[in-house]
Amino acid sequence: MTFFETGTAMSADTKEPKILYTQLVCRQTGEILGHETGPSGLTNYCAKHLWDVRFGQEIIVTDTSEVVHPFKFLRPIAKNTTIKIYADTHDDVQPLGVAPIWSGLAIKLDQSGMSIEDIAGNTWSAFTGSGEWVGTSEY
Repeated sequence: MTFFETGTAMSADTKEPKILYTQLVCRQTGEILGHETGPSGLTNYCAKHLWDVRFGQEIIVTDTSEVVHPFKFLRPIAKNTTIKIYADTHDDVQPLGVAPIWSGLAIKLDQSGMSIEDIAGNTWSAFTGSGEWVGTSEY
């Protein structure tokens, strides 16, 4: 397979595949506004079809990242952010007095390989540990 087909490069020191991340970054703050995993060839696709790159923003490709962007989340999330997923809701306000169907670090959710629908069903909302709305089945 070619680099573009696999979305990975070979690490020179270990000969293991290296994952690459394409990110939309605010030049002034360094905030990661968009995040995709895959080959460096994603840059053109992201610029033309996925992100509205504005003045003061740039697209970079890097081999390390401190964020993940789970499917149907509104934005990239720091890997160590606590996420709470609530089933049977699509509200943008965290339910009170209701236990989440899943709670854990964003990196664990991203690495699980499961879709949130597998965890919570067809209707859900996700919040950070501090109550910020970060994802919904309706996105």
